Amino acid sequence: MADPRQLEHPVKGWVSPGELIICDCCLRRVFYWELHHLVPIAWGGSDSRLETDRQVVWVRICGDCHGVVHMILDKARHDGGWPLAWLVALEAPHHMIETARRGWNKWKQMTFEGVTT
Repeated sequence: MADPRQLEHPVKGWVSPGELIICDCCLRRVFYWELHHLVPIAWGGSDSRLETDRQVVWVRICGDCHGVVHMILDKARHDGGWPLAWLVALEAPHHMIETARRGWNKWKQMTFEGVTT
């Protein structure tokens, strides 16, 4: 049997009947999920989809969380900094903000400090 840690996940997928999948961001049960790289691939992040990189390089999240996380990341990159005042006015759910913040901090480390992971 293959090592489950070396399982390479697809980019997105429907949940099979009887399968229980929980969004890594909002912790709701989902029936369709998307793989979100904490540092987007387009920003130079790793394109790994290996199980061993879950919660380090990528998370499996629902479409709602994925869209909002990218919106926050795009705003931060456009503004050149973490958009705290904008986020307060937006009233985005904390779990979405924190997932985006993880990616933003990793991107800053990667970009300005040369740290990769």
